[in-house]
Amino acid sequence: MTSGVKDAMARFYSSKRAQEMPKVKKKKRPKGELSEEQIQNRVVSALRKLKCFVFHIPMGGKRDAIAASRLKRSGAVRGTPDLCILNSPCEGFKGVFWELKKEKGKVSDEQISFLNRSAELGFLSVAVSGLSANLKLVEVLYGTNKTKEDILEGIEETDGVRLFTGVSRREGDDSQEVQ
Repeated sequence: MTSGVKDAMARFYSSKRAQEMPKVKKKKRPKGELSEEQIQNRVVSALRKLKCFVFHIPMGGKRDAIAASRLKRSGAVRGTPDLCILNSPCEGFKGVFWELKKEKGKVSDEQISFLNRSAELGFLSVAVSGLSANLKLVEVLYGTNKTKEDILEGIEETDGVRLFTGVSRREGDDSQEVQ
């Protein structure tokens, strides 16, 4: 190396700037907007107060190829929703698969496929956006003893709930956006 380059490198590495840790930029949410995790925590808390047997299936996140392969061999399925509730809200459903989203969150193609398949198997399958819609759905499903028709009507009246029917998956997205 030439002495000019050596001198420049020596000046840089002895400077304060070279000794500082790089700053990690955080994605900023608009003030007051809850994360998906915060919404999920509140929904799970509300469901557990109602004595529902609810659990989270942790499938999200980045993994290396080896970890992903191990998960797949052990039964992991892409698109698995955030929550599984084994208490049926009424006769006619085996339980509930529930995908929670932030206010403007998007449901992936894998999630749509999973939710439609679980609906075909007799589960109530929903994707719900925003805290108020999620908490309203807890009320609709488990607030009082209801029939399947009452629940479906309550879902229709709740903004931000997307009901999956499971009918003819090959023809595209078989969900109903309830606004």
